Amino acid sequence: MAGVPYIGMVRRLSLILFPWIMCVGLLTWAWRVRNPFTELPASGDALEVIWGIEWYHDALFVSHTSPLFSPLVFHPNGWHTATLAHTPLLFLLAQPFRLVGGSAFAYNVLAIVSILIAFWGCLRLFRLFNSSLSIVTLSAIAFTFLDFRWFRVGGHQHILWASSFFPWFLWRLEVMRRAQTQVASRSDVIAAGLIWGAMISFSPYSVFLGAAAFAMWGRQLFTCRRIREAGALAAVALVVGAPTLILFATGSRADQMSNFSAPELVSWSASLNSVAIPSLFHPISPLRRLAAAVYKGPMDESGIANLGVTTFVLALAGMWRVVRSQREQSHLVFLAGTGLVLALGVLLRWNGSVVPVPFLKPLDGLLWKTGHFLKPNVFSSTDPPAEFKTGIPLPSYFLSVFVPFWDAGRVASRYALTGMIGLILLAGVALQHMPKAYQ
Repeated sequence: MAGVPYIGMVRRLSLILFPWIMCVGLLTWAWRVRNPFTELPASGDALEVIWGIEWYHDALFVSHTSPLFSPLVFHPNGWHTATLAHTPLLFLLAQPFRLVGGSAFAYNVLAIVSILIAFWGCLRLFRLFNSSLSIVTLSAIAFTFLDFRWFRVGGHQHILWASSFFPWFLWRLEVMRRAQTQVASRSDVIAAGLIWGAMISFSPYSVFLGAAAFAMWGRQLFTCRRIREAGALAAVALVVGAPTLILFATGSRADQMSNFSAPELVSWSASLNSVAIPSLFHPISPLRRLAAAVYKGPMDESGIANLGVTTFVLALAGMWRVVRSQREQSHLVFLAGTGLVLALGVLLRWNGSVVPVPFLKPLDGLLWKTGHFLKPNVFSSTDPPAEFKTGIPLPSYFLSVFVPFWDAGRVASRYALTGMIGLILLAGVALQHMPKAYQ
């Protein structure tokens, strides 16, 4: 009998370790860096991060100057480094690891730590909706190692880190949504605000990604109570993220950086036929060929927000169940739909080209004129460009026209990260109610 408590303890420990064994095993298989002290997972954008780590080290510990301005970049004018996509927080966070093993080691450590943070947050979030450890683990792996996230290991560490805190933010929002009290506790508001603020501190894109996350509240979002809570939460987040945003705004003004143009907003939007397909870089050749057969558009970030056929099929099954018998989880449909619609950007595209609908020309003309009046730096010409004359306007078009700074979130396809979590949650609903043989 003395062995029974021991067996129970071993079982509990195995249940705790199982998800992490799966995560570390997959990470070990996928991480192809043999020597973390001298090698990087990719070149290209990764070299920008290496430069930033070295620049901050030299400025802080060698020349004892401000790392926020480099006189040598764009010489003789110089450059305010806070306008780089990778924020001061990330470069500061890298410094202890750089002192231990060099800049390549710091880069690799940051990438791996962000992956583990994302997986941990996914476990917390998905456990709120599913009691099956295997389904929760699979769901966490699906988001953590989604190719649209994974490719950022090669240089987009700002989005990698911001999206690593995203499941944590959704977890806190769901906890607040489920609270039975009339007013959320101050600790809940502060905790959620700190997480959103951390996201902003790693990437200003998180201002908009975090705003989209409020779709987690579903219809509750439009109640007076939730509006007040969202406002308080946003205030905390903006206080935390203010140093990053202020430095970025100050540097942009000093360097006279121009606004993104309306055609740029179109070019970085996901195409309708690029989302529900396997990854265009899938390691299994037949699936990679299937994706290439369905989508023939640009292979840049606008075209690689590929969320998987299986994910969509299971999510549709979960959506059907939610509509039929689990209305209390209808907010998951709202979350998935919000992310996917925003990922499609300002105009509907197919294979990277805007889908023309001639009878929409009057509406398109009115929208463009309104945008030109309110934001002439974005909608710059008097007459709309060809693709804006007959395109199908999507919600992001209206948001870009009427919401201040919305157009600053140029790469709309990144909202697919929001949609993916919603799809995974719906897929989990479907899986949990399937016979185990089909699971």
